[in-house]
Amino acid sequence: MANLSPTAVLRIFEEVAAASRGAARVAQEPDEDGLTLLQLVPSRDSAAGISGAVEPDGSRVYLSIGRATPVEIDGEGGAFTELSSLDEIREIVEQVARGRFEEVVWSKGAVVVKATGTLILQGKPVTIHYRSLEGGPLVWIWRAFQAARKEHHRYAPYTQDFSPEE
Repeated sequence: MANLSPTAVLRIFEEVAAASRGAARVAQEPDEDGLTLLQLVPSRDSAAGISGAVEPDGSRVYLSIGRATPVEIDGEGGAFTELSSLDEIREIVEQVARGRFEEVVWSKGAVVVKATGTLILQGKPVTIHYRSLEGGPLVWIWRAFQAARKEHHRYAPYTQDFSPEE
């Protein structure tokens, strides 16, 4: 099993931020549950941010891309490609920074109830679905009667000339 250490994942975030020539910054903080929390924050509002949480034992990395698209990668290998886990994380972060990610988000009030993200990985589109299970059946029934707002986000690259090595 590959070790998805917090340091290795942080290095990926920092390399992509450095390649963006100041158009993104990295934030890191420990979590009370032992997770290491990371953020890649673009300076452009039209670009997608990435948040990450790395398990203390390096067994899993959880990414949240844009407004609501979740990705979970374990140390066994890539979830969407034949790449190793670390290489797939690098591919995901680089493609988001290049603006090769979009998502459709449905919300009811301030709550995101569903999202579909499409990311280009190794030249192929990968679609990731999210549906909120928050609140249980009574909340789901209540939400069924609220109008959903649908937003389509086509995210921009972190910078117009952003091109880390292919």
